[in-house]
Amino acid sequence: MTRHVDYWRSATAATLVAACSITPLARTDDGLLDVVILGATDRRTLVSELLPRVYRGSHLRHQAVHFARGTAITVEASPALPLELDGEIVGTTPARFSLLPAYLDLLVPGEDTR
Repeated sequence: MTRHVDYWRSATAATLVAACSITPLARTDDGLLDVVILGATDRRTLVSELLPRVYRGSHLRHQAVHFARGTAITVEASPALPLELDGEIVGTTPARFSLLPAYLDLLVPGEDTR
């Protein structure tokens, strides 16, 4: 799939900081990267329509948002764009991202048995 995009995000977890649900369908145990791509849109639409939907996780149904899943993604841009991971610039495009299944052990809270 090739798309012109203004913003993209890939994740393996559904919720980010401040309950922001950019990838609401992501699971940590399915072996897939969830990719959310924001296509060309104007600032009014972004602020008034899309941002409020991100907190509800309903933005995936918006026409400017494209969603995909896969075990690997390649990001290319002309000119090259910086890559930010956890707030740090770590390189530029092109870049390939893939998962290593069962590579990282996660501690998750158990069910409350009170």
